[in-house]
Amino acid sequence: MANYLMIMIFAICGIRNDKANLSPASPEFSFLKAGNEWHFQMKTSQTPTPLEVIYKILSVRNDGYIEVENSFDGIGSEKIYWYADKTEFCEIASPEDNYKLTLVKVNPVLNDTWSLTIEEEGKPITYTRTVVSLNESIQLPDKSFAKDCVKIHETMSAYPQYYKDVWVSRSFGMVYIKGKGYIEEDDGPPEYFDLEYVLISKSF
Repeated sequence: MANYLMIMIFAICGIRNDKANLSPASPEFSFLKAGNEWHFQMKTSQTPTPLEVIYKILSVRNDGYIEVENSFDGIGSEKIYWYADKTEFCEIASPEDNYKLTLVKVNPVLNDTWSLTIEEEGKPITYTRTVVSLNESIQLPDKSFAKDCVKIHETMSAYPQYYKDVWVSRSFGMVYIKGKGYIEEDDGPPEYFDLEYVLISKSF
């Protein structure tokens, strides 16, 4: 059975009983509020038809973890976790395993680098992220511009051709992603493919 890793698809499932919180997860990241949605168009070099990917914040916990529904048009959905506090926003997180990977900091610094090592299918994998630009503009499909973007570059230790560049708007979060994902058959070498996410709409 194939293991499919696509950029920004990282499933951390869990069960929680906290009451819904309608306040932002952090005042510094005001877009992280229950009910907010981001709709992306995902394109890959392996699939001729673009796929719509939706992220919807279901609830914000008092400990900073954010429960998100990640759905794929016509395929299904899964629950994942984000995290935010007064210093950082993480879009890879797990309250059960007590880890989180910073996507962007409140006060980003050019060339700042950080990493996280987790075990995936029995082997350690280190994610490394670096701030490569502090103020980039991205034109969206509706011809508007996100003008306040921090660009983050990500690599993974076990997959030398894999990378992910993420443009994060200080105003409304992730807006554009470009990189190279992979498909890995059991005991076989990874096959890499180009992948792109473009924000096509948001609910706030």
